[in-house]
Amino acid sequence: KLNMVNSIGLAALNIVLNIILIPRYGIAGAALATTIALGLLNVARVIEVKILYGFTPFRRDIYKPFLAGTITLVLFYLLKMHLGWEDVARTLVLCAAFLIVYVVLLFLFGLREEKEVLLEILRRRKTGRK
Repeated sequence: KLNMVNSIGLAALNIVLNIILIPRYGIAGAALATTIALGLLNVARVIEVKILYGFTPFRRDIYKPFLAGTITLVLFYLLKMHLGWEDVARTLVLCAAFLIVYVVLLFLFGLREEKEVLLEILRRRKTGRK
């Protein structure tokens, strides 16, 4: 029943946001409306799990990628304000730079133990050791 209520709420919110955003932003408004609606649905589901079962499905280290992404997004939003996205080449360069900054921030914030083990396995394969 709760899933049905969530789905109805998602559909209603998506319709309202589409009515508001499509006339102003076109196809980008439709994408934004769906992104907002799905994002809020996921937040609602996390809250529901906390209320119903008493735990959250995330560990504390999940905030590291979120923080890295937020910092990267803010930096590139400021950069976009100054440079713009006029051509494909500039857009590709900025997207590549975005990815590099994000990965560097993830490494600076520290990796989880499982990721470090995975990186060691990849290093061994590259050198041919077992």
